[in-house]
Amino acid sequence: MDTSVYVLIGRIQRKKKENQFDRTMLGDLDQAISNVENEVSCSKTFLWWCILPAAIPAFLNISQSDAPMWKWFFLPVALTLAFVVTNWGLKRIYLPRKRQLEALRDLVHVWRSPLRLR
Repeated sequence: MDTSVYVLIGRIQRKKKENQFDRTMLGDLDQAISNVENEVSCSKTFLWWCILPAAIPAFLNISQSDAPMWKWFFLPVALTLAFVVTNWGLKRIYLPRKRQLEALRDLVHVWRSPLRLR
């Protein structure tokens, strides 16, 4: 429940923020950077908002039942895999995309500046 409220509030704030960007190339780049920053933030907080809320009741459930040994092995492996895949996506997809968009924005700023070198 907490996770869904967190996601809903984040989505509402993000939608409100979208109206603040100009409808220019720079505004679109700033909006794209903002979207990537949101994905980075979600990836960084995935452990606290998704994995732990799922892990705690799952471990309590299998500890209070007569669970087979494979469940004790599978649960930590699955949770660790979810964490690793999320961090992999952060480092391989979102952070490079953010750097590329910021470089493109800087390039557009240079070309729009009135003292551009020829």
